[in-house]
Amino acid sequence: MQRKLFIDVGGHNGGTVEIALGRDFAFDEVHTFEPDPECVQVMQRSFATEIEAGRLTLHPAALGGEDGEATLFGDNSGGGASIVTGMLHDERRAIRVKKIDVARFLDESVADGDAVFIKLNCEGGEVEILDRLHQSARIDAVKSIMADFDIVKSSGGYVHKRRILRLYHAKNLPLHVSEAVMVGRTHAERIRNWLAYSPEAWRSPPAAPRRQLLKRRLRYWLKDLRSALHGRKRGYR
Repeated sequence: MQRKLFIDVGGHNGGTVEIALGRDFAFDEVHTFEPDPECVQVMQRSFATEIEAGRLTLHPAALGGEDGEATLFGDNSGGGASIVTGMLHDERRAIRVKKIDVARFLDESVADGDAVFIKLNCEGGEVEILDRLHQSARIDAVKSIMADFDIVKSSGGYVHKRRILRLYHAKNLPLHVSEAVMVGRTHAERIRNWLAYSPEAWRSPPAAPRRQLLKRRLRYWLKDLRSALHGRKRGYR
């Protein structure tokens, strides 16, 4: 029997988890990765029932390219935290957190015939994850990845984004960039619009996805250009 798994990387306070657990979606398992202890505590309280029932697995760790530890810089209350050195202007808060190899996680969690949907919003950590993910023996189970390439918030980060996009395009892997599919006024609307490209994720057929307005896509393009030309100073906060 095919299972549908939703993997939320960068769970923050559970905004995406709440959507994935909703009645409209057919996910058998929802996993969320969040290394910030304060955010973990919020989700433990908010989703205690779902965790107890086994519908949600909360991983108090960062997802990455290898098992071990990483340093988490910044705090989410200020707008974002990152395991990438130099991503944040203010890195005074630095704590050690657990890091889990994405390939090993998929090997242990995904069975033949499963369908996997992945959301990446992890403040620059998406590059390490995507570099490792395409090497996984379970990559064929991944039906859709939505990546918010926060790496372009740093000088030269666009080089990494472009390299990843070329790598995934060459292998015809299902990678969507946030500027193309995250359309809507609220976070919930944007997540639902991305998943509208994957009808198999829904209990009933979804509405057709909306395309991002040209004006907003141009704004993302300018961010990419600025990053490519090293027009950004250290950090973005």
